[in-house]
Amino acid sequence: MVGTWALAGVGRSLAADGRSLVRAQEPRGGGGAGRGMAVAVTALVAIDLGAAGRDRLRAEFPEVAFTFAASSAEVVAAAPGAEVMLAHSLPREAAEPAVRLRWLQAGTSGVSHLLYSEFRDRGVVLTNARAQGLPMAELVLAMMFAFATRLPLLIQAREAREPAGLHVAREKFELEGQTLVILGLGDVGGTLCRKAVAIGMRVLGVRRRPDILCPGAERVVGVDRLREVLPQADHLAVTLPLSQGTRGFIGAAEIALLRPGTYIYNVGGGPTVDRAALLAGLREGRIGGAGLDVTDPDPLPPDDPLWREANVLLTQHTSGASPRNHERIAAIFADNLRRYLRGEPLQYVVDQSIGI
Repeated sequence: MVGTWALAGVGRSLAADGRSLVRAQEPRGGGGAGRGMAVAVTALVAIDLGAAGRDRLRAEFPEVAFTFAASSAEVVAAAPGAEVMLAHSLPREAAEPAVRLRWLQAGTSGVSHLLYSEFRDRGVVLTNARAQGLPMAELVLAMMFAFATRLPLLIQAREAREPAGLHVAREKFELEGQTLVILGLGDVGGTLCRKAVAIGMRVLGVRRRPDILCPGAERVVGVDRLREVLPQADHLAVTLPLSQGTRGFIGAAEIALLRPGTYIYNVGGGPTVDRAALLAGLREGRIGGAGLDVTDPDPLPPDDPLWREANVLLTQHTSGASPRNHERIAAIFADNLRRYLRGEPLQYVVDQSIGI
């Protein structure tokens, strides 16, 4: 018997609601029927987990035939035979021939770059990895502290060899007691909520499911009530992944509701904050400063005006970087692989119709 994996019900429904994968046995042509044997599941790993990570996967899952790809060419070559994949990204030339693929585990939380029509049409299940919330939340906090302590002014003064102490002393402020509005309370936003509460900030959360609370937050509301909380913000953190429904989510109308001097941070998808509205808000003083790990476009061209805005911190898509990421990604993949092999629902299934 050849062990294959079939989706319980319609593949697209599974991708949306996370129903379990059910292992089905199909007879092999010839005399092997009835022996109850199964071939190994084939898994393509396109993330460098290190020698120790590769050894742990092989030891825990001897029934899985792993291919560890070190280049795009190797990914493309191995894609047609893969039933399972682990990847940060995947070129279209690998997606098209991956006709045996049943489940793709992304190594990232945002998956807009993996929403291939081929996968939706074939019923491929897509799961994301909520492994980068800690470093991303810490970068938002670092940018908040930088603005509060006027660190950018001190760095500029050092480069110019000019005194700035009195100027900085007049403009410094404390984060404790200030209000942080977090748009999106998933892995990143939830971690930021916890850490902001710990330093004494008042946190208001906005999410699709306001019934799922963030411990310590004063209030969590639905996205339909975003405009109620925006005028209360001293700081607005946008952690939304980019999808059809989140593009331009923060635009001119939302920025107009902010108090003058509000700080805004974006560690989600660059276009979730409207570019023209952001620049106008910065120049008019409605936005006191912006901490941007993502931009629109991303990366910024050398002549982009954002480079010249003195009150903008550009961290160039580094918020998710951490030496511990691959350890966390490997743990998430291993947990989901156990579930896959047992025919259980997978964790962090993405609704591919909306990209989250």
